[in-house]
Amino acid sequence: MKVMKDYKLMAVGQIVADCFDYAKVFNKYGIDFCCNGDVSLADACGKMGIDADCLLEELKLSLIHISEPT
Repeated sequence: MKVMKDYKLMAVGQIVADCFDYAKVFNKYGIDFCCNGDVSLADACGKMGIDADCLLEELKLSLIHISEPT
């Protein structure tokens, strides 16, 4: 299972580069990780009115879902 890094201050583009599956979560919330990928997760969440801790939890849950056997 992939270990969760401290993503709160990392740029969203770096986060998706670390685990492309996170792109689905960012797309769900309208967070642009491509053209505006140099924005920190905290700033991107603030701009979209999203609680960063809730988004981090959703990223964590997406890892659990990905790693579950089918």
